[in-house]
Order: sequence, then structure tokens, then C-alpha cells
Amino acid sequence: MAHGGARPRAGADGTIGTVLRESRLAQGLTQKQLAEQTGISLGALRDLEQGRTRYARWGAVESLVASLGMDEVTRAELIRAWQAGTGANGWPGSGPGYVPSSCGQGGIRVGVLEPLLATRGSQPIVLRSPRQRAVLGLLALHPVTGVSIEMITNVLWADRPPARAAAEAQGYVSRLRRLLGKGPSGGHGSLLTPTGLGYLLAGDIEVDVQVFSQLSRQADEAFYRGMAARACAMYERALGVWRGEPLCDIGQLGGHPNAVEIAHRRDEVIEAYADAAGLCGAYDRVRPHLRRLCTRQPLNERAHARLMLSLAASGQQAAALDVFEQIRRRLDSEIGLRPSAQLREVHIQILRQQVG
Repeated sequence: MAHGGARPRAGADGTIGTVLRESRLAQGLTQKQLAEQTGISLGALRDLEQGRTRYARWGAVESLVASLGMDEVTRAELIRAWQAGTGANGWPGSGPGYVPSSCGQGGIRVGVLEPLLATRGSQPIVLRSPRQRAVLGLLALHPVTGVSIEMITNVLWADRPPARAAAEAQGYVSRLRRLLGKGPSGGHGSLLTPTGLGYLLAGDIEVDVQVFSQLSRQADEAFYRGMAARACAMYERALGVWRGEPLCDIGQLGGHPNAVEIAHRRDEVIEAYADAAGLCGAYDRVRPHLRRLCTRQPLNERAHARLMLSLAASGQQAAALDVFEQIRRRLDSEIGLRPSAQLREVHIQILRQQVG
């Protein structure tokens, strides 16, 4: 894939098609080349660029983002365009990943599985201060245990806290409490409640991390009980909650241990999904997730082996062998290693046409 050149800008219409088209052209790619790299059909890509797709699925958009190597500013433009197109402020809407809210029609949702997103009903909650956003993001990453004022000050100021850091952090918390308001109709407690040493988001707030965790546990349980088809459906719903990398718009939280852990859990879910898909033939459904995982982790041999099996089982032996050759070269040039025994075994199975 070509790289370099000026960063593309969204056109005056700010549509998702404009951002995608200009990003593709900046990379020197044709529509056909980009479609082949992402596994998205050429017709679907054309519909996206020409604005014929009104409600684009985020999974397809994320595949395009990964292949185009967008910088953070362009990614943010694309996300804003996608959110505008969904008509739901970026929440999954009625697509496969949507989970009906348990917090009521006017309830609050907080999403951290991409840029921070907070809504009350269908209306966005405006968080104008970057530090205010960081505080809410930190709370959403700890939906069960809550966070202390010390944790908040460490995130906001790292190794250079001001003299009144604790008081300033308390001020951010107080303003956030006023912004979130009270609980459901008839309730009296704040949606940001004090705990022994800090603060906790109330259970009435729906946090996408918890939705993902619940769905993925249900999928694991179905898989272990031998219900592969049900597991695939649940894994798909769990992954549909994701809109990208956790809190990628908040620099203070980019490498937070909880953000890293939930991203690692997502990658484990994709691999488990691939195993379940292999048992019930749902190769086409899991393949886009595997492609994105392999893009994020170009040396992950387990993920590449599963992608190869998925391709070969769908009759795409040449593409599967190409995946092997690409990772073989990366392993050799970047870390001086040969492919693992597992990867070599899958390669031999495909050469012998023993996959299908």
C-alpha cells in the first residue's frame, strides 16, 4: 500500500464518502485495490464513496481506516461523518452489534470503545474540556471499582501535578456530577456517586465496556457448551459494540492498563469467534474481524493462521497462501524468525488442499 502525501481533508459536505474517497486518492489506490485489501466488495465501497449507503456499518468503515493508514485527525473526521450518518450520535443503531439499552429512553450511555461518546437518550452530552472528557473516560474504564481522586490527578497531570491538583480534580468531578444529573425519573441519587475513596458511575449508566464484556462471556459459554452457531451470533454482537480503539481521542488514557486490557480481550474474542466459525462454517462473517486483527498485529501468527484457514475453507487458497507469504517475510525481516509450527502446519494443509 502506498503511503505519504498531504493529509486528506473532508469536503464541504463532511460526508463519510468524501473522507474515504480523498483518503484513498491520497494513498494512490484505486477502488478495486482498496476493496481487495479490506475484503469489502467493490460495489459496497463504491456505494460508500458515492453516498448511496446511508447507514454504513462501522466494521466495514474500520477495515477501510486500517488499510488507508489514516492519521488521528483524519480518523476523527471520518468518525464524525459516520456518526452523522447513523443518526444516532455514533451508537451502533439497529445494526448487528446493537444491544438495547437497559437505562431507558432518556438514559445515559457512555462509550469508550473508540472516541469518548456520551449521550442522554438520543442527544449528545457536551464535554467541552479535554480534562473533563478524560475524567469521564477514566470512570468508564472502571465501571465496577470506581476511581480515586489520586488516580484522576495521575491521569490529568502525570508527573507534574499543580500545587492544588486534588482540589482541581475535585472540581472536574463536581462539574461532571452536575452535567450527568440525577438518576432515573423519581430517583434522588447522582449518577456519579461517591465511594470510600473516590467516585463511581451509577449502575443506571450504560457503559459499552460492560455490554461488550457481558456479550463476550455469553458467547464463550455457548462455545464451551458446543453451541457454535449461537456462539458466533453472540461474538458478532459483542464485536459490533466496538467502534475502534479505546479512547483513541484522549491522549492521557491511550496506554491506560484497563484500555490495553479491554483491547486485548477484544482480540481474544476474535480468535475465539474464528474457532467457533470454523465449526459451523461462518467463515465470511468472521473474516473481516480477522483481517483487522492481522492489520493491528502483523506478527500475530495465531491470527494469521486463522485467517488462512478461513480463506482456504471458502475456496480462496491463493489468497490464503499469500497471507502466509506476507507474514513469513515480515517474521524474517523484522525479528529474524521462521514461521511457527502451527503456521507451517496450516500452510501445508492448504497446499495439500486438506482445508474445506
